[in-house]
Amino acid sequence: MTDEVTHPHSNQEILSVCLKLLDGNEIREFFFDFVHLERETGETIASAIIENLKHNHVDLTKARGQSYDSAACISSDKVGVHTRIRQVSPCALHDIEDEYNSWYEEVIHFASKVGVNITSPRGAGPRSSRQIYRANAPSTCPKEYYLRNLAIPFADYLLAEFNSRFNTEDRKGIEILALLPGAITLGAVDLESVVIGLMFWGPDQPFSSSLRSEMKEWQRY
Repeated sequence: MTDEVTHPHSNQEILSVCLKLLDGNEIREFFFDFVHLERETGETIASAIIENLKHNHVDLTKARGQSYDSAACISSDKVGVHTRIRQVSPCALHDIEDEYNSWYEEVIHFASKVGVNITSPRGAGPRSSRQIYRANAPSTCPKEYYLRNLAIPFADYLLAEFNSRFNTEDRKGIEILALLPGAITLGAVDLESVVIGLMFWGPDQPFSSSLRSEMKEWQRY
């Protein structure tokens, strides 16, 4: 995740770089570094990001996402920063926009087959405030309208639902899957962590103190 700012004294463009990563079972997000920019072009910014991560021994090929603002040098499909980054790390999707572009092309394709012209709803526009009863983020074209008012809010809704339904407490139930014979006998699970997780249901077990030794027997045979 990056964003550029202008230094108030030197008037030089500075890029702030943040990282979001999976640390064990926890997702961490933190400030990483400042990068000075010679120019604000897609090529310059992308090169600065790549070189900075390489210098700090961060393997960019393992990146699975990118997040920037909507500046032209960032979002351009041909020469934008996210496009250049994906040349190095193909799995580093640019938020939802990469997938959305594919979805929108499919919609246009199917709509053309049935003679439907994709347009923005009435009352939508760059500065329109006429529509107040549904999402109406400013947009300049139908593609941008449905990205900002449908695709992104829907993705946010899904993330919120996942976080709500699969929070840390609810995930304790996943430990039960470790009791499957295949998981135990093939050594696909860490026995110690499974035992600790299953002790959440200790009061419901006839002899919880023998759980560890019993699972070791299962693993052996």
